Amino acid sequence: DFVKKTGVCCLAVLIGNAHGHYKKTPCLDIERVKAIRKATGNIPLVLHGGTGITSEMFRKAIRLGIRKINIATASFDCLTAFAKEYLSEKENSDYFTLSERMVQGVYENVKRYIRIFSNKEN
Repeated sequence: DFVKKTGVCCLAVLIGNAHGHYKKTPCLDIERVKAIRKATGNIPLVLHGGTGITSEMFRKAIRLGIRKINIATASFDCLTAFAKEYLSEKENSDYFTLSERMVQGVYENVKRYIRIFSNKEN
């Protein structure tokens, strides 16, 4: 009903996901995804709070219509890890190299998720 009345072009769903870090590995409610998909037709579904969800769960959700997945927390975690590593290695660090390392951290994280979302293991 909401999709029909608003004309939204995509729909964010709550299926066991949340933003930020999880206390335990989340389990997505695949049956809920199926029900939402059936009720809404072909509208792209959005998954907020993707950090911490297993590759297998992502792939199941994608097969059922999830088309946008947010992974900001995982990207921020990688950015921070690369920054910490750089700062611990260097006695005289500089902003530009630090910035490059943080970008590299996000790049590596996004690359990892692209492989997962495209159903590739490596």
